[in-house]
Amino acid sequence: DDEWYKGQYKKWGEMVGREKGKEEGERKKAEDIVKNMLKKKCDISFISEITGLSLEEINNIKTN
Repeated sequence: DDEWYKGQYKKWGEMVGREKGKEEGERKKAEDIVKNMLKKKCDISFISEITGLSLEEINNIKTN
């Protein structure tokens, strides 16, 4: 039944959208934390340990 499939695809799309939004929100929060820690002159290795982000990710945030 086409309507059933349409409903299933819609539910799947909503679920994927919510998950993507959650991930983006978590990433934004981590970036804000990194920026604040950099302003406080925290060591990049310490920031990595606290946030779980790689040194490369932190340096990318630092330069952007």
